Amino acid sequence: MTNWYQNLGFRWKLTLPLVLLVVLFIYVGLYAVRSSQTLASHAEVVAGTNLPEIELLLQADRDLYQALSAERALLTGQWTDEEWKALELEHAENVEQSRDRVMQSFALSDTATAAEREEFLRLLDAWVKYSSGLVQQAATAGEGVDTSNLTDEEALFADEIVLRSDLLEQSFNEGYATFTNLRNFIDQVGDRRMNHIERLTQTINDDSQRITRQLILCVVAGTLVIMLAAWLLPLLVTVPLKTISGRIRNIAEGDGDLTIRINIDRQDELGELAGNVNLFMEKLQKLIGEIRSNSEEVSGAAEFLLTVSGSSEQAADEQCQAITMVVAAVNELTVAIQEVARNTGDTAQSAREANTTTEMGQTRIRTAVDRVKHLSAHITTTADIMVRLEQEARQVTSVIDVIRGVAEQTNLLALNAAIEAARAGESGRGFAVVADEVRTLASRTQQSTTDIQGMLSQLQAGVQKAVEAMNASASMTDDAVVAANEAGESLAGIAAAVQNITNMSIQIATAAEEQSSVTAEIDKNLVGINQLATSTSGDAGKTASASQQLNQLSVGLRQLLGSFRI
Repeated sequence: MTNWYQNLGFRWKLTLPLVLLVVLFIYVGLYAVRSSQTLASHAEVVAGTNLPEIELLLQADRDLYQALSAERALLTGQWTDEEWKALELEHAENVEQSRDRVMQSFALSDTATAAEREEFLRLLDAWVKYSSGLVQQAATAGEGVDTSNLTDEEALFADEIVLRSDLLEQSFNEGYATFTNLRNFIDQVGDRRMNHIERLTQTINDDSQRITRQLILCVVAGTLVIMLAAWLLPLLVTVPLKTISGRIRNIAEGDGDLTIRINIDRQDELGELAGNVNLFMEKLQKLIGEIRSNSEEVSGAAEFLLTVSGSSEQAADEQCQAITMVVAAVNELTVAIQEVARNTGDTAQSAREANTTTEMGQTRIRTAVDRVKHLSAHITTTADIMVRLEQEARQVTSVIDVIRGVAEQTNLLALNAAIEAARAGESGRGFAVVADEVRTLASRTQQSTTDIQGMLSQLQAGVQKAVEAMNASASMTDDAVVAANEAGESLAGIAAAVQNITNMSIQIATAAEEQSSVTAEIDKNLVGINQLATSTSGDAGKTASASQQLNQLSVGLRQLLGSFRI
């Protein structure tokens, strides 16, 4: 099979043998029709021309014999006038029929010549002239014989003697020779016509045998074309398909070598299929190489994410511990503020009592001095408590700064994890979700620390005011003590001072109650922060577990990709 046939499409591979068969069958059909027409033409010539021509010649020969028989009957028999006329008419009609039939035979024949017609007419005229002369002589033969002295039987016998002795002898000699020449000519013409029929018959037989041989040859050629197509077409399909299938099976079941390509030596559909397979192998080779490279990056990112997750988990644990400490400190701060409020209330009550007792006179001054000293001691204690509260608030601020730093670090770690997960593609989508959740929690932690920082700032401001008020109260109580030691110049001054102390104590109590509410809110927020930190710690643990699984998957992926040679 030549290369041009291999390069043809399957449509033309299948169409060409069919076209050859169709052309062969059309040729056979046309040849058979033409041959049939030729045979039919020969048969028509034989049946429509030659056989009728022979039939006419035979009938003409029969008419001549009948005319000869009529002549002999006229020459030999004793006839009445009517019988004579009938035989004479029969003689003339047979001669004329013979003439017409021979001429019709010549008219039907395509081989008859003018010489044959002239020769036939000459011979026929010669015999007719001679035969008619004999008949005419026979009709007048008895007129010259004297039969007056003879009986009828003797006269008739005399006529017979005359006829037999002369005319009949002429008929059998010269007349029959002329008739024989005419008949021989007709026989020769018939023989020539029979030879022509035999030649046509032989031609028909030869054509029939030739047609049979041609048909057999065409059938054999068609059979060979069909057998050749049935043998070659499957080979043209199965051999390339087996090559392509073997290459794919080698990749699937063998060493996974993606560098081998299928040799393309044809341009048909199978060649196109082999080219597409080679293109697929090339793209698969590039894809496997990229996947292998990406898997190494994913493996490194998974290891980094595992490390970051461990650090995040540790930082979350530390954050939980720090928040727990902050909650405890805030609880202590709340208790201290409540104690300050209670002491401030007691101070206000004492001031009111002092204001009431100032009217009792100087007799109660010593008692008032003692109570003022006691109040001064309480104010000093309260001032110390407020100072300690301010210091603890500063410690809380330091803890909040630590929490904020941890949250910012967590946010950065989560951002790095999200970036690495994005680099990992589809396999890192779960880690991206976890990283986003961690970032959300870190942001919420930062927001909460900011809120706590604001609350602590307000708390410090309130504590600072309380300390200033306590210092002022301490100064006033010192003045009261000085005034009492000097024996109290006047109860009015004491009353005014006590009233002033009462008002300031009420303010301090109000501020302490407000600080107590603020610290309660801070405590509530810190509890929420603690819960979020605990959740963050759990999520960090899950992230670490997922990172470990991702690392294992990347290792397995590298092992799978290692089975391919690129």
